[in-house]
Amino acid sequence: MSAPRSNYNSLGWTSLAAVLLILISVADYLSGPDISVALFYLIAVALVAWKTRELRLTVVTGVVSAAAWLGAEWFTLGAPTHGILLWNAATRLLILITIGVLISRLRKSLDAEHSMARTDFLTGALNARAFFEKAEIEIARARRYGRPLTVAYLDLDDFKSINDRFGHSHGDTVLQLVAATLMKNLRQTDSVSRLGGDEFVLLLPEIGYDQATGALSKLQQVVCQAMQKEDCSATFSMGAAAFDVPARNVDSLLKVADTIMYEAKVQGKNCIRIRAYSGDGEVSPAMLSGRRRRAPHSDMPGVGR
Repeated sequence: MSAPRSNYNSLGWTSLAAVLLILISVADYLSGPDISVALFYLIAVALVAWKTRELRLTVVTGVVSAAAWLGAEWFTLGAPTHGILLWNAATRLLILITIGVLISRLRKSLDAEHSMARTDFLTGALNARAFFEKAEIEIARARRYGRPLTVAYLDLDDFKSINDRFGHSHGDTVLQLVAATLMKNLRQTDSVSRLGGDEFVLLLPEIGYDQATGALSKLQQVVCQAMQKEDCSATFSMGAAAFDVPARNVDSLLKVADTIMYEAKVQGKNCIRIRAYSGDGEVSPAMLSGRRRRAPHSDMPGVGR
């Protein structure tokens, strides 16, 4: 899904840069040799470099910009004398490409830093900061359009004993395996965040109580099978709150799911507890089922079916 969208965006920005080049070239030709618009050629290169982040498109735009620049001067001043115009064109080409490459690398570097600031360094899942950002967006969307939202709090059972018996390296491997399995078996619209230690939280938009019950149970089986395959004996407890109408803030959602998760711990660990909520209050699943709401289709690969 993301690759076609990225290609579409790149094509759009490149097309816009091409239109700008045409306008700049015409303005350069009409203004004559007395008024310079040379700096504006850099705008098209910078636009493609910043927006697409693609080195190949940046270089191509630089070449086309230098050619357009040369063409405008050629028709304005006539055929080049002693190769002066050609020499200038080559120099401008080098400058445009160099600046474009630097801008593209700068944008990639900023993107990488932004991603690192929102990603857990050990597991590759989102971190707490990213979870709160995403949860605020999903809460606002769910409340505005009247869509369900499920948040699930997951905690590994007796994780400290795993570290004590097998070492922190093995514990890190378990965390990485759990995170990778969760991310692999959820939809692109869902998110997996590591809040710290052995605690994860799942954010499942468009998932109500009925779907959450089946999907999370299957997800538990998938994670357990993955750990057995890798000879990991760890289990986990999960508490989930399925909101017909989400609470107004992220802390409320997280607190509810955390409380339900601890109930699962008390119940005997290695289990899932799911409760239905509407706003800040708990309701019975029958009340949610009785409301006229079209159940959204779940496309979790291997989980939500």
